[in-house]
Amino acid sequence: MFRCLSEEDQKKLFPDLLALSCYAHGLSGEAIQLLMLLPRDWVTQNIEAHAENILRDATYEEYRMLIQVYAQLSPALARKLAERAVQSNDDDIKEAGEDYLAQGAGGVVGTS
Repeated sequence: MFRCLSEEDQKKLFPDLLALSCYAHGLSGEAIQLLMLLPRDWVTQNIEAHAENILRDATYEEYRMLIQVYAQLSPALARKLAERAVQSNDDDIKEAGEDYLAQGAGGVVGTS
């Protein structure tokens, strides 16, 4: 059904798809796949602003999943988010960033 929508209507769903992609559940993979159908340049230009609302009260899970989404879009964006996570006072969030950076900032981070 998503593919039947106009690009503008797909873009309107971006915040919801991003929110769905931030939690490890049955729909996160599908949400990420749908995000990847949007124009990559547009997504990379808009993802940080939309993710900021999620990151404001984020836990380890949101950081880890967002780093995974970012890694599929742009290693530079993923590295930036991982470096932000490393600066967190929350040890679990810090670990999410460290895990990504330890992989050479090129791999997709798992959710285990």
